[in-house]
Amino acid sequence: MKKIADLIKDKSLLYYHIEWILMHPRFGILMLVLVALSFTHKPWLAAILFTLFTVEIGARIAIISYKMRTNPYRKSLNRKIDALFLILDIIGIASLLITIFDIPFQAEDAAMVRMFRALYLLRTLRVFRYFDLQSAMYSPTYGMFTSLVIMISFFATDTLLWVVIIFFSVELVLRYIIMRSMNFESERERKSEWFFWWLDAIATIVMVPAFAIIPYGGALRSMRLIRLLRPWMVIIRNLKEVMREGQFMQEINLIVLVLAVISITGGIFGNFMMKGFDFTQDGIVDASDDGMIPKIWFAFRLFTDPGNAVAYPESSTIAIYSIFAVIIGVFIFAFFIGIGASIVSDLMHKLRNERLGDAD
Repeated sequence: MKKIADLIKDKSLLYYHIEWILMHPRFGILMLVLVALSFTHKPWLAAILFTLFTVEIGARIAIISYKMRTNPYRKSLNRKIDALFLILDIIGIASLLITIFDIPFQAEDAAMVRMFRALYLLRTLRVFRYFDLQSAMYSPTYGMFTSLVIMISFFATDTLLWVVIIFFSVELVLRYIIMRSMNFESERERKSEWFFWWLDAIATIVMVPAFAIIPYGGALRSMRLIRLLRPWMVIIRNLKEVMREGQFMQEINLIVLVLAVISITGGIFGNFMMKGFDFTQDGIVDASDDGMIPKIWFAFRLFTDPGNAVAYPESSTIAIYSIFAVIIGVFIFAFFIGIGASIVSDLMHKLRNERLGDAD
C-alpha cells in the first residue's frame, strides 16, 4: 500500500506506468477484442464498453496534458499524432451511443439509413489507435496492403465501402500530419508525395455515396491505381540490386540448365524405353504421344511436380523413372528454395533500410 501511495504522489512515475500499460501490445489486443464486441448490437454491452473506453480516454487525456508541459513534446510530431488519435477515439466512442439508445434505422428513408450506418461504423476508428501506422506508413509492405484495399474499393458496397472510406480518411489525415513535418530529399520528391496525397484525397471523396453523382468519379478513382506501381517499383529496384550483389544469377542459371538437360535426357529415354505410353496424360495413346516435345514435357513435369505426374506406374520402367525423377526433382528445388530464401532475406534487409524521409 505504501508503494501505491508513493506512486500516486509521484506524478511523473504514475503517468509513466499508465502510459506503459496503455502502450503494451497485450492491452492493445484486449482493446481490439472489446472494439469487436461493440458490433454485437447489445445496448447493455455497449454501455459497459462506453464506460471502459471513457476511462481509457480520460487516462490518455491526463497523460497528454502532463506531457504538454514539456516543450519538446509540445512542438513534436508525436503530439500531433496523439491529438489525432484522441479525436478519433472520442468519435469512435460517441458512435456507441447509437447502440446504447437503440436508435432504429428506418428502412423507408434510405439516406438516413446510410448516414446512421456511417456513424455506427465510426467505432472502427478506435482500431487505428492500436496499430503503429506512423512507423509502417512508408514501408513497401504497407504499400502492398494499401494496394489491396484500393482494389477492394472498386467492388465494395454498403458496410464494406464505408469501412474502406474510413480507412482512407484516417490514412489521409495521418499522412498529412507526417508530411507537414517531413524533410524531403528533393523538391521533386516533395511535389510527388503531395501529388499522390491530393490524388488519394479526391479519390476518397468520390467514393462517398453522396458524391456518386460527380462526373467522371470512376475515372478519378481509377487514377488511384497509379499508387499501385510505387511499392512494386521499390521492391523490383531492390530485388535487382540483391540479385546483382549476391550473384544469384549464376546459381539460378546453373539449376535451370541442369533441369533442361535432365528433362531432355528423360524425353530421349522415354522415346526409346517407353513405347506406347500416354505422355500427354489425356487418357488416349495416339499420334500426339509420338513426338519428342510431349516426352520432354512429361519428363519436365515429373521433375517439377515430383510424384504427382503419374497416378500409378504401368510398368517397372515408369516406376524406376518416377522414383528417379522424384529424388532429382526434390533435390533441384531444394536449391531453388535455398536461393529464394537468401534472396528474400537480403531483399527484406534492404527494404527495412529503405530511406524514404525523415520527420522532425
